[in-house]
Amino acid sequence: MPEEDLTDPVGHKADGESTGKGGEPARLESVGIESPQPVPPPVLKAATWQEKDEEGPWCPDPIHPYLGFEFRYERNPHEAKSASPGWHIVAATRRGRMHAHQGTHREDAYHFHIDDDFTIVCVSDGAGSYQYSRIGSESTCRKVVAEVARTLESLCGKLKASPEIVEEQMKRTIEEAVAGACGFLHHLARESGSKPKDFRCTLVLGVLWQGSGSPKLFFSQVGDGFMASLAKDGKAQRHGKSDSGDFSGEVNCFVPDEGAVENAKVIEVIDASNEDAFIFCSDGIEDPFYPTEKKSEVIFQQLRDGVADGAKLEGFTAQKPHGPVIGSTEAGERLATWLSFEKKGENDDRTMVVLHRSAAMLDRSPKVSATIMAPVHPAPGAAEGIAAAVGGQIPGGEP
Repeated sequence: MPEEDLTDPVGHKADGESTGKGGEPARLESVGIESPQPVPPPVLKAATWQEKDEEGPWCPDPIHPYLGFEFRYERNPHEAKSASPGWHIVAATRRGRMHAHQGTHREDAYHFHIDDDFTIVCVSDGAGSYQYSRIGSESTCRKVVAEVARTLESLCGKLKASPEIVEEQMKRTIEEAVAGACGFLHHLARESGSKPKDFRCTLVLGVLWQGSGSPKLFFSQVGDGFMASLAKDGKAQRHGKSDSGDFSGEVNCFVPDEGAVENAKVIEVIDASNEDAFIFCSDGIEDPFYPTEKKSEVIFQQLRDGVADGAKLEGFTAQKPHGPVIGSTEAGERLATWLSFEKKGENDDRTMVVLHRSAAMLDRSPKVSATIMAPVHPAPGAAEGIAAAVGGQIPGGEP
């Protein structure tokens, strides 16, 4: 038999290879088929963050009857007040971009109490993976501050008469206040059919005592976040240590966990007579400024001098310009602006409470390395900040 012709009229061989006359490869045009044109890759739009309203109530109905206090949720509140004699408070908290994008509530909280003899400051960050952590953080701030204030008010005369017992009593007072907050969250969980871990949150607490002897700041912490001080010589120092795990954002112990009270009993006592300012911060500030042991100075520098138009910290995507925070009559608004900085991967809630000496009492500005920040132009409002430092006052009111 003659050998079988394995090509078809177009010239396709059995193995799929196309051929022309004489076995040469065939061109598609020769059989009336156009060559395919290259398809351009799709144009990808840059990812954009959305600002969505919070869905649902801040406090769900099953919990509200047992909350014990009235609370009106605000997305990004800020305020400034006169504190204990010679001191001022500036506070702000900001919903993070992740919560804004998802349409969920801010989970950070702060609270403070002002008295003639003492000032109490508390910052808390709700653990994001637990459904009622925002209620835990707000409740913890309020309960701890209220209990410490109640105890100090009742013992104030005794502590003034016996300065030697202040430190021991303050430690006991803080321990009992944190235990009370943990007990309240366990009660809230039991009554609402929730679990205590649903309310998990951190704690950063400071009590400035001026009732007797040299002024002292008592500092306690559960979980992450941090506190730092600015000395009169311009040196910044971080205090305490975050109770963190091996990975970013990992915390070993929260309020109201079993070990929370034991952690809160580790109290650092700081001689406040040598300090110009303290900052109390959630991890939404701690993480972008890691390690805070080295970068607390640059935070204080921006709080004192503001942020220049066109300037930003090294490694940051953007910072809005503003004048000085400390010593300004617009301190609250400016701190809220400072919290709006942008840095890749940093999208958490941010909270800071600044406790600083009155403007007329402040000493020199902190020294900051030029490799960390390079100012471009004088910050807007710098002249106003200098005028305030001479004798300006931050508007105050009843706490």
